[in-house]
Amino acid sequence: MNKKLLVGIVAIAIILTGCIPKQENAFKEVDIVKIGEDVKEKINEKFGEQEQLKILKDYYESIENNISEDQIINSIKDNITKLDENKADEMLIQFENFLYSKGYDAKKVTEKLTPFVENGSDEFKSYFEIWETETENETTDGEGLKISAEEIIDRALNIERFTNRFPDSKLKQKLEDLYKAYIGLSLKGLGNPYIFAKEGETTLNPDLLEMYKQKINNNPDSRTAKILNLYIVELEKDSYNLNGDNVNYFYENIDGIIDGTN
Repeated sequence: MNKKLLVGIVAIAIILTGCIPKQENAFKEVDIVKIGEDVKEKINEKFGEQEQLKILKDYYESIENNISEDQIINSIKDNITKLDENKADEMLIQFENFLYSKGYDAKKVTEKLTPFVENGSDEFKSYFEIWETETENETTDGEGLKISAEEIIDRALNIERFTNRFPDSKLKQKLEDLYKAYIGLSLKGLGNPYIFAKEGETTLNPDLLEMYKQKINNNPDSRTAKILNLYIVELEKDSYNLNGDNVNYFYENIDGIIDGTN
């Protein structure tokens, strides 16, 4: 090939190569992650205040008009992600009330609430966790205790932590009955305190007494500690006999005693 022709071809090739844009500049990289986040943000965008209030109003009226459970669930699915947390709480509380009114037990109510709890506030999530713990590992089967007195007291203390963290909570009263039940069960079982006695005796098991005292020492300012202290005072009067007059008086009036510490 003519040398001059070859040089010319090479020169043209270089020029053309310089005119072809690099691959990285030819196609702008698509940020899939960012697109996904934008779509998610759009989907989760909250309604305006007035629209949220209208949704709740329609929701309340629907429940009052006895719509079906499936219709309520569909309404929650369609709207709860568009509500602020406090309004989502209202929706969930009303759903919980509806379920109890239909005769569901706590375990079933908890199961039906589970898919929607993530949309609630920390307050509702904390409340739900207390019930979830109870329904997943029930304190009693109706005939006897399924967990230890110590674990029952720990559950009562957890309710206290909730009420201290959320002192103005609308959910406090819903937990008060559970708190009373825990305290009663931890002191006298299901009406048979002798399960906490020494074997073959009516005297309180020393290990249990030590556990009560430990809970008092570890939670000195708690309501639970006050109740345990009052109980131990009555036990001492009766030489720790679970059939003593003072102890029996405590058992018979335990709800009022608990109320008095609130």
